[in-house]
Formats: sequence, C-alpha cells, structure tokens
Amino acid sequence: MTSRPRFGVIVGVLIVAAYAWLATGVHPFTSRAYVAVSIPVVVTLAFYAIRGGFSEPDATNYYRRRSLETARITGPWCGLIVAALALEIVGLALGGRSKDVPTLSTTVDHLLVAHWGRWLLFLWWLWIGTRAVKGVSQRHREKSPS
Repeated sequence: MTSRPRFGVIVGVLIVAAYAWLATGVHPFTSRAYVAVSIPVVVTLAFYAIRGGFSEPDATNYYRRRSLETARITGPWCGLIVAALALEIVGLALGGRSKDVPTLSTTVDHLLVAHWGRWLLFLWWLWIGTRAVKGVSQRHREKSPS
C-alpha cells in the first residue's frame, strides 16, 4: 500500500509557496522586505521552541554524538564548497563579470533578476529552515518508548 500525502500537508505546501511568491515580489531592503523575511524566521523558531528544541537537557550529548557522524557526511560537501570558492576567485581574477568567464555569483545574479528565480531560492531557504524543526521531531521519536 502506498502512502499518499495528507490534504493538510498539500494545503500547507501551497500556502508556503504562495507566501514565498508574495515575499519575493517585495522590493528588497525595505521594511516590507524585512518583515516578509522575519515572519518565517519567527514561525520556525516558535515551532522549534514548541517542540522542545531549546530545552532538552541532553542536547549537548546528542549534538556531540551527531557531530562525529556529521563530519563524515559533510566532509565531501565542504570540499565542494572550497572548490566552488576557489573557482569563484579564479573566475573573478580572470575577468569578473564578463560573459566569457561566468562565475557562480554572476549566474546567481542572473537567477535573482527573475521573480521565479527569487521564488525558488526563497523556497529553498524555507526548506532549509524546516530541517531544524524536523530534527527536533526525530529526536523526540528516538527518545519516546515504542
């Protein structure tokens, strides 16, 4: 039997996508833009606090154990980030913002010009923020007796 997403999850995803579309339509570096960015931050912190993310007595031991696993998992990603930064520096040194030598920053600049590009990056940012809340939920499941 396959599991289908619940109706509430689908509605929640649609609401978040609509909010991201509206938030990325606001002119940058204005009061409205700061409020649009701060709302998901406050909501995520509230969910994190409600799920007990700030009040766990054994959080230090949990994160110490996880850091050993995380170093093995994130090592290759850190290598890719260092390589990307090195390529960015070389690209900027060889021509900067020329069309002949595109860099990661010029590619992202082109993506940020379009509303849909800002929307996709905002959704990605929101998704990253939900990972903390999901981690707290998983810790609760690990601790709770079956």
